[in-house]
Amino acid sequence: MKTNNKELHRVSIVLSERLKELECLYTIMNILNDPEKTPDNVFQQIVQRLPMFWTHSDIASAHISLDSMEFQSEHFNKTPWMQSAKIQINDKTKGIIELSYSEERPEKHEGPFLEYERKMLDAVSLQLSQYYHRISIEKKLLEYMDNLQETIETKSSDLTEVQEKLHRHEKLALIGQLAGGVGHDLRNPIGAIKNTVYFLNMALEDPDPDIRESLEILNSEVENADNILRTLLDFARPRPPEFQKCVVQDCIDKAVQQAKIADSVSVEIKVSEELPEFDADPFQIQRVLVNLIKNAQQAMQGEGGITISSLYSKETDMIEIIVADTGPGIPKDKINTIFEPLVTTKSKGVGLGLSIVKSLIERHNGSIDIESESGKGCRFLIKLPLCQNGDIADE
Repeated sequence: MKTNNKELHRVSIVLSERLKELECLYTIMNILNDPEKTPDNVFQQIVQRLPMFWTHSDIASAHISLDSMEFQSEHFNKTPWMQSAKIQINDKTKGIIELSYSEERPEKHEGPFLEYERKMLDAVSLQLSQYYHRISIEKKLLEYMDNLQETIETKSSDLTEVQEKLHRHEKLALIGQLAGGVGHDLRNPIGAIKNTVYFLNMALEDPDPDIRESLEILNSEVENADNILRTLLDFARPRPPEFQKCVVQDCIDKAVQQAKIADSVSVEIKVSEELPEFDADPFQIQRVLVNLIKNAQQAMQGEGGITISSLYSKETDMIEIIVADTGPGIPKDKINTIFEPLVTTKSKGVGLGLSIVKSLIERHNGSIDIESESGKGCRFLIKLPLCQNGDIADE
């Protein structure tokens, strides 16, 4: 009878231990599988709940160390009465889970700990290993998906940019072809009219005022038509730059002379002292500046101020030339297309001047940007490399 009672007591203890082990693992599993908890919340809740399943729960505390993360229950300290289990992924130790008693207790299977407590801790460490492996894979998968999405967006943006560039090249080629044809067809008639006006001015010694005024108007309009013709031909058949050493001040001074600035427009030139010479085609740089000055003068309707400044940037090793005016500025909805051919904000002109400017600057391996607010004027910033390597940038 005593033997049966002992066996019954032993079985009762074993069942109680198994029940506590199952309850522990079930609790841990629910924490690990809660989709609303972050990994930090999961590990912290585990170290808080785990001690309650040990025999001396009143003096038990837990600690998890995982990669660079640390989680522990209240009053955890490393003591002589501890047991631990490794957290591993693919046989590589990623961390450790520890359970500690703050006071000494009678020796059992493993120090003061029972055999089932060792099995329970090993089972929990296995659950943690599987959970950490899973969230690591999920994290890598999310990072991969983010990178993939970013790559797709980048490639899509690149493709859109290439398509827009191809469309622009096709458009420029078509416009250039039409401009070249129109320019060629109009060259001889305009030349004939120009010569006729010149002949009439020479032949008529003392013409009537009305005739003189008509000839002056005709001569002015022929000059405008000739300028448009040259613009068309320049756009249709751009000449490659002939690089030589240039002085910024000379280019600006000659451009101001050529631009025929009205007396009602003030011009201020600010050039840094001892600017280095730079490699450029002086005639093309002057053409760029003349176009910008004329553009500013037309925008201001003959009244206002133009400031031309220049400096050398050691940081970028570039010459910077700035042309600013006090005109009405450019509306925001048009500023992004201002360098496109056939785009103009003025009543006169064919809208090729700024397109030619951009083309000439890019063929110098430089850049041109515009800053403008409606009612506050325009500011063109040109950047040109100090030295050219002999190559001409593709348009």
